[in-house]
Amino acid sequence: MEKNKNELLVYIVVVLLGVIAVVTGQFLGSTFKGILTSIGTSVLASAIIYFLLNHFVGSPILPIISSLQKLDLSLKESVELLNQTSKVGLVGIWSRRVSIDNEVWIKKIKESKSKIDILGYAIHFLPEHYEFNKLIESKSKEGCRIRFLLGKPDGYYIKARNIEEKNEGSIPERIETTLARLGPLIEQGLIEIRLHDAPLYNSIYRFDSEMLVTPHLYGLRGAAAPLINLKEIDKGIFEIYGQHFEDIWSISEEYVMSAD
Repeated sequence: MEKNKNELLVYIVVVLLGVIAVVTGQFLGSTFKGILTSIGTSVLASAIIYFLLNHFVGSPILPIISSLQKLDLSLKESVELLNQTSKVGLVGIWSRRVSIDNEVWIKKIKESKSKIDILGYAIHFLPEHYEFNKLIESKSKEGCRIRFLLGKPDGYYIKARNIEEKNEGSIPERIETTLARLGPLIEQGLIEIRLHDAPLYNSIYRFDSEMLVTPHLYGLRGAAAPLINLKEIDKGIFEIYGQHFEDIWSISEEYVMSAD
């Protein structure tokens, strides 16, 4: 009841202001007469329309207010999320690794200056790129340290993962193909390769102070798994995955090419 009285009082005040503007305009010169009359009639018309809408349809402002409140809440949640991710160095995420074009990987290699570390089972998709070997060779000669951690083809955990992936193709064969493609780089001593037999939980692709990480999901190849993009910051996630790479590197075997 109190609310209705207040609304009615507002309508009366607005209508009076409109009437006063119209009446006052009649006693002024032609210029001000037109201006005040226009303002007054606009105020009166707005008050009447709002009154009719509010009482027969519902307040036209409430939906707008509700939408603005939802937008404000959404913006606050977005700002909070951005604040949280920035604190841990998370700068990007994709639902599938395959969502990123191969040219993006090549670009990140080109931008690397001091370190490229790659950990996975076969990393089959990178050496397939026609520019990969030439670019890795160039980076190595420029002083960039390049390390690959691939799965040991006859390793226990590699065989287990191969069974898990079922019809996704042979992991040992993909590893052998990758090693063959990297052969020229290995022969020249341009890259370091070790073979691991570890129960991997993710693949890691480090390019200086930036890192792409793919978590391993049951039965799915890496291409179908999510991909997160990390930047190196103090006490961030990057540091954890960087140490993870070093831990597996320390327990892996150096790869020696066959003399055949």
